[in-house]
Amino acid sequence: MSRRLGLLCAVLLGLGACSSNNGDSGDGGTCVNATCNQQCIDAGYSGGTCAGGVCQCTGRPDGGDAEVGADADADADADVEEVPEEDAGPEDAEEIEVDPCAPPSCGPVELCGESTHGDGIDNNCDTRVDEDCPCGGIGTTLECMPGDPAACPPGEPCRGGCTRGVETCLEFEAWSDCVGAVASVDERCDGVDNDCDDLFDEGIPGCDSPVICPDTVRAAPMSYVPLDGGSIYPGTFDSWLWEFFCPTTVVTCPAPEDPTARDTQVMIISSGTYRARATIHEGTNTYTCEYAIVAQGQGLRVELNWDTQGSAHGDTDIDLHLHRFGTTTEWCTDDDCYFSNCKGSSYEWGSLDWGLAPTADLAACRDAPHGEGDEWVAHGSCYNPRLDVDVISCTTGVTDSTLFDFCAPENINVDNPPLGEPFRILVNYWSDAGFPGTSHATINIYCGGALRGTLGPQALDYSGGCEGDNWLVADVQFYTGPCGALDCEIVPLGTVQRGTAFGPPWSTFTH
Repeated sequence: MSRRLGLLCAVLLGLGACSSNNGDSGDGGTCVNATCNQQCIDAGYSGGTCAGGVCQCTGRPDGGDAEVGADADADADADVEEVPEEDAGPEDAEEIEVDPCAPPSCGPVELCGESTHGDGIDNNCDTRVDEDCPCGGIGTTLECMPGDPAACPPGEPCRGGCTRGVETCLEFEAWSDCVGAVASVDERCDGVDNDCDDLFDEGIPGCDSPVICPDTVRAAPMSYVPLDGGSIYPGTFDSWLWEFFCPTTVVTCPAPEDPTARDTQVMIISSGTYRARATIHEGTNTYTCEYAIVAQGQGLRVELNWDTQGSAHGDTDIDLHLHRFGTTTEWCTDDDCYFSNCKGSSYEWGSLDWGLAPTADLAACRDAPHGEGDEWVAHGSCYNPRLDVDVISCTTGVTDSTLFDFCAPENINVDNPPLGEPFRILVNYWSDAGFPGTSHATINIYCGGALRGTLGPQALDYSGGCEGDNWLVADVQFYTGPCGALDCEIVPLGTVQRGTAFGPPWSTFTH
């Protein structure tokens, strides 16, 4: 038996469901799913499943560790050298991991995943995520969830009212706390699956809530999201109020079209996890429903915000650029996707063709603001790459995201990025509009819908078209992860230059 399998078996021998053989058929003493699940339940866990021939329990009982069974410690001493939980580091975690694609469950130590830089999962269920794992570059991010991993299966939406947060790589290669996550809590009588077990209001005596609050809603950025109050509370009411809350990555938060109507909609421009709250008054009763709306695009999506955007802050014009791989000519050419050749309204006279197939489903671009969505519809598809939002000026305080004056982030999309061919991101200070101070730009990079990098704020002082301050942000390369999901690697560049030179050579990637 290998050492890494032996470590897991030492932890789970008390369940009598561990074997050195891989598989779950039950032949030759291998792990059996049904047996594993029942024995985990008997031991106080919520369930269990076989992964790599090993029984893995889900849901820690009363905050305890995964060493269940009276003989677990003795068996562990007999099989392998004991690794105390408080002393177990990333190297031990790597040896313990048997199958990175198996459903995660609570275990004795934190794991760092295939990348060794963290996996966004609270593997030991101590409410900290990747605390033993060095991160890979300041500003890079991972989606994360503290607590029982079963609430948010990898590659799938979270169950019930749970939503993932984001952890960010800080100085000294340490991960930040998991910010913005909504974890499992005790069930309440409110029509919500609070404990994220696919049931709601269960086990609460006398609970008869008339509210049925939806689980997390999935949406695409730049799309209309219905706020369907009729499905939440179909009865009569005296008043209704919708409130809409945006993630910290969204500078200007849009508002619902009619906040006092039971059924309305909101236009979401940016990626991220939003929250919608309905407050219903009926006679002397007040009901509330709050749920998450997760807006995720495809492939590569880059969003640009800056602090002098808008009429009250300077109304400067800062532009987003994306350079393709294989050429190092210059910026502001057709090797560079930017406002003069990459918008729906500029593709007609531009010559941008990077050999990437267009996206046939117009839902990815048809609602782009400032008239660009109509341009894509006229083209018949969403081109790749494309600049969906180019903001020259806007009015501070406008919350209707369908209006031309709404201060939206600029964004560039590549729905079907090639594998192994990096892109380079640049921010150009085009025009200061008479603003005398320093502007600060921030970039959010999304890969396969997940936020994978937040870089900046970067100071920009000189505006002068393409010859102004040019912030070389990062190189990004896509690859297929070990479980088949699209992922990316980001190398921050962090330099500012003037002029259109490409800059330093392409970064070297490990994938």
